[in-house]
Amino acid sequence: MINKIKKIVRIILNKNIIDFVGYEYFIDLMKKNNISKLEGNFCEIGVFCGGGTYKLAKFSKKFNKKVYACDIFNYDFDKSKNNTNKAMNKLYQHILNGKNQELIFKKTIYPFKENVIIKKGDSKNIKISDKLCFSFIDGYHSYDYVISDFKKVFNKTVIGGLIGFHDYGFDLPEVTKGINKIIGEYKDKIEIIDLNSKKHTLFLRRIK
Repeated sequence: MINKIKKIVRIILNKNIIDFVGYEYFIDLMKKNNISKLEGNFCEIGVFCGGGTYKLAKFSKKFNKKVYACDIFNYDFDKSKNNTNKAMNKLYQHILNGKNQELIFKKTIYPFKENVIIKKGDSKNIKISDKLCFSFIDGYHSYDYVISDFKKVFNKTVIGGLIGFHDYGFDLPEVTKGINKIIGEYKDKIEIIDLNSKKHTLFLRRIK
């Protein structure tokens, strides 16, 4: 897994833009649900090296929308652990191998930087002023952060807008626990529209 991610980072640095999840799938989902016709911008919480942000920014430009890119840009911050008791910050440290995450991100998104609004900081403290029609949450992988990040974007999401999560049903139990809590508490305001077990993603649509 680590070697695969390192390879992806090398591809990003060589200008072949790729991401860890496969944002083409998200963009197809947005197209199917006519998200571009809704009011509001896009948002990412957790951007890592910017491969996904690049693709969202390229897509958003066609519709005069922006991408909020939210990240603390400190790979040591996320100390949540997976099922094998490995901490995420150690994984990130191993992948980056001394490279500057923020610098890699800015180089990656450079062709579409005008469409990206960078929000650097703890996601619990950042503020998003605009309405949102699409968000993807892949930040700090703990129970409380998953819920906090969801509430932050949900309160800005327009009716019909999509909110996605990474690592659902995968090897980070706190993430799945937090998402299940959200599904139960917000059952009258959201609906599940897509669950991809191979990508470990889950997408909700705001209905109220």
